[in-house]
Amino acid sequence: MDLVELVKKSSADISILCAPSSTGEEPYSIAIALLEAGVHPSKFKILGIDINAQVIFKAKEAIYIQEHMRNLSPQIISKYFAMEHEKYTLSQSVKSLVSFEVINLFDESLKAIGKFDFVFSRNMLIYFDKETKLKAKKILDNLRKNEINDVFFGHADLF
Repeated sequence: MDLVELVKKSSADISILCAPSSTGEEPYSIAIALLEAGVHPSKFKILGIDINAQVIFKAKEAIYIQEHMRNLSPQIISKYFAMEHEKYTLSQSVKSLVSFEVINLFDESLKAIGKFDFVFSRNMLIYFDKETKLKAKKILDNLRKNEINDVFFGHADLF
């Protein structure tokens, strides 16, 4: 079952973490997918974290070039983005559904962000040695509200 179906079948409000979030494509894509599936915006909240303050700044701006839009349909682009000077700006209605913070996964302050129903981690573990990967996986596992839902890792992050 995919994330959209899991969220739709849940009776509770859902919290989602994207670590790292980079410039926001993944958390915003999740928000758009949920909206497109008819999930009410009040039913979910998404937090994107990254160690890099510059990418978090770009994520909050949510301005993308054509290359970043290549996997989106023209309908999604026209519904959620405004084009200006060959750049695409995400609508405030979607931006408001995602928050971002500069956080290091290995920092003690990470505990302050709480626990999440779903945790996504793509393209982070590829930078670590095996020992650090295992440490990161344990940290991400501990950010889940329950053990039923696995952490969603990217294909490049497989052990």
